Amino acid sequence: MRVSVVLTTYNRASVLARTIEEILKQTLTDFELIVSDDCSVDATTEVVRAYEKRDSRVRYGVTSGTWACPETSTRVSPRRGGIRRESS
Repeated sequence: MRVSVVLTTYNRASVLARTIEEILKQTLTDFELIVSDDCSVDATTEVVRAYEKRDSRVRYGVTSGTWACPETSTRVSPRRGGIRRESS
C-alpha cells in the first residue's frame, strides 16, 4: 500500500531540507512526499526542486489564488494560519 505524506510550508526554506531528509529516511519506502507551498518568497522552491530531481517520491506544488469548495461553492483562501473564508 502506497502512502501519501503531505508537507505544508510557507517561507521555511531554512528548515525544509532537514524535514525532507527525515521523511525520506523512514523505513517505509513506498510513499510519495507532496510538498505544498503556500506561495513562499524565500528559497523554498529551490530546496524542494533539488529534492524532486534526486528522488522520484518528492512532488512539489504551489497554492495560488482562491479555491472554491465544490460541495458548497464557498470561496476560501489558503494562507498562513489555515484556510479562511474569502468574501465573494
